[in-house]
Amino acid sequence: MVVVTHSTFYASERLTPGSYVWGRGTMGVDIFFVISGFVMYASSIHLERASGGWREFATKRLIRIVPLYWLVTSMKLAILLVIPSVVLHLRSTGLTSSSPTSSSPPTM
Repeated sequence: MVVVTHSTFYASERLTPGSYVWGRGTMGVDIFFVISGFVMYASSIHLERASGGWREFATKRLIRIVPLYWLVTSMKLAILLVIPSVVLHLRSTGLTSSSPTSSSPPTM
C-alpha cells in the first residue's frame, strides 16, 4: 500500500506532473504498526514477569536498531554531501542548483 502511494507520488512529481496520487497508503503504515506491536509483544511475552525483563528487552532492541540507524543515517549524509539532488529530490542534476525546482507533494 505504501509502495503504491510512493510510486504514484514520484511518478506525479517526476514523470507527469499533476497526475493522480493514490493516498490510501497511509493505512499500510497503521497496519504495519499493529502487526509490529503484536510481534514484539508475542516474542517478548516471556520477559513480562522476569526480573529485569524490560531491561533485557530494551538492550536487545537497542543492539538491533541503533547500529543500522547510524549506518543508514551516515550513508544518507554522505550521499547528500556528494550528490544533493538525489537526496533532496531536485529535478536538476549536478552538485549545485541555483534554483531548486522540486515540487511539493500534492495533498492527499
